[in-house]
Amino acid sequence: MRRVTAGVRARGAAAARCILPAAALAAVLLHGCSRAAPPTPESLQSTVERGPLRLSAAVSPRQAWVGDAITIELRLHTPDEYVATLPDPNALGALRVIDASEAACRPAAEGGLLWSRRYRVESLLSGELEIPPLVARYARVVDGRAPAALDQELATESLRVEVLSALTTQDSVAAPRDITGTIVPPRPPLPAWMVAALALAALAGLGVIGLGAWLVVRWLSRPPPPLTPEQWALQELGRLASAGLVAAGRPREHYYRMSEIVRTYIERRFGLAAPEMTTEEFMQSLSDRRAALPFDRDSLAAYLAAIDLVKYAALAPAPADAEQAMQKAVAFIRGTAGTGLADVGQGASGAAGGVALT
Repeated sequence: MRRVTAGVRARGAAAARCILPAAALAAVLLHGCSRAAPPTPESLQSTVERGPLRLSAAVSPRQAWVGDAITIELRLHTPDEYVATLPDPNALGALRVIDASEAACRPAAEGGLLWSRRYRVESLLSGELEIPPLVARYARVVDGRAPAALDQELATESLRVEVLSALTTQDSVAAPRDITGTIVPPRPPLPAWMVAALALAALAGLGVIGLGAWLVVRWLSRPPPPLTPEQWALQELGRLASAGLVAAGRPREHYYRMSEIVRTYIERRFGLAAPEMTTEEFMQSLSDRRAALPFDRDSLAAYLAAIDLVKYAALAPAPADAEQAMQKAVAFIRGTAGTGLADVGQGASGAAGGVALT
């Protein structure tokens, strides 16, 4: 039985050791979560005692702005056999009283009676505001009958409150400054998601602008379309006619270049290796494809033979003969090119002499 009792006591002590720290922690947490009492405003105090009587005045705050309300709490503690009166608002001298409560009397917690009254004053001037001595009148009740007059007084000390002003040394009460404009509070910072969205939109806009610029540059820098064989030939004949080689005494060079242009045109237009062949070889290849070529073989043979006379026999042609040879070359190219000649061909024919080609 003793062993059982000892075991129960031991378990109870262990449980107590566990419960006490937990209770202490809970008390700390509850105390930390409780709302702290708001701080009381700083005030001025004045207390005067005479025998069993005690008069106290509390003025708050001790610093106020111009136009702010200043509260004066006046309390008089007396024994039960006393009667008293507290000063009327008109007795506060030059103070501007904006509100005053009625005098109240109630039993005090420590015994006796507590007489109290509250005043609210304000100052329209900055500087030091003096709260004059507040006088309470009292008398003792004798045989249950109050005296006809309260002839005894008890006064507090004067208190001084500092009244502050928002005016500077450059301001004048007689000439106030103009009202300034409304002060707009600063904008709150943008949220993170909005900043990210604006950044992505800016990047997307830059990407679109870059892509558009790249496409425009690519379009402007594209190579011109290739010339057709007839366009190229007429362009080269026009440049040859404008060079004036025959008038400059270089007819052989003129005829040589004209023969190369015609032969190169035939190679590009009909797929013949004309520039690498002699005139006889070239005419022989044309004989094999007579039905497939849309031009007169005999006239072309006569034309090339006339050119060879100038190239290889050193024949000196007249300017009219050179112009006629150029016209025949242009006529040959126009006659075999088909439709769709570019404007460059018109310029070449005009450079060749401006004659009508057949």
